[in-house]
Amino acid sequence: PLKMQADSVGNTFTSVFTRLHGKQRRMLQALFVAFPRRFLQAACFIPITVGSQILLPLVLKALIFFLNDQDAYLAEPLWGIESGWVLAALISVCVLSFTVAQNSMFLNLQLFSATCRTSLLDVLYRKVLRLNETAMQQSSLGEILTLASADLDRIFLGFCQCLQIVSGPALIVSCIILFVLEIGFAPTAGGFVLLIVLLPLNILVARKVGDKRRRALELTDARVRFMTDILSGIRLVKFCAWEE
Repeated sequence: PLKMQADSVGNTFTSVFTRLHGKQRRMLQALFVAFPRRFLQAACFIPITVGSQILLPLVLKALIFFLNDQDAYLAEPLWGIESGWVLAALISVCVLSFTVAQNSMFLNLQLFSATCRTSLLDVLYRKVLRLNETAMQQSSLGEILTLASADLDRIFLGFCQCLQIVSGPALIVSCIILFVLEIGFAPTAGGFVLLIVLLPLNILVARKVGDKRRRALELTDARVRFMTDILSGIRLVKFCAWEE
């Protein structure tokens, strides 16, 4: 559609970014202000996704308890539900609601991420076309290609996962509460301590992976710069007829 074309979203982002003055001018802030609809639609599905993930194990436990010992379950039914068919229907509703909400959330996030990447790519191309000779000498073709490919892909993937900052802590707190209610405080505390002990290792591995990726990008810039110089030399030789 016309509203998703590169020039349209690029102009929208540029107009919003230019209205932000001084230290408040931030690229992320301009992107969220320029294209808020898809992001807000995705955020609306977070309570459904988190709620269905929390309710599903509770209802599943009640159904298993009902099938193993119906009389014992009827003595303490879950939320007053005394029918196994209703529990099975609740499981189906939880699974269906989780699937629909999660897919809808990721669909809107991908549309939002694609719009942001398209707008930044449009702004980058417009900037490259307006560079003078002095500016072109300060930046290589490899750096420009890295900005247009790898860096924008990282932004796209980051926006696709950005709502996990909200849903992740909510799920962790809910799981801790359920573990305390089901297996007790001591085993839950032991598992939580183990996660804290392993956290520095995860941070170390993530830093190593980040360093390797940055090194790979530097090598990619050098490779593209080297190939550009070779092709420029070949073109110069052809233009001047220096083959002989």
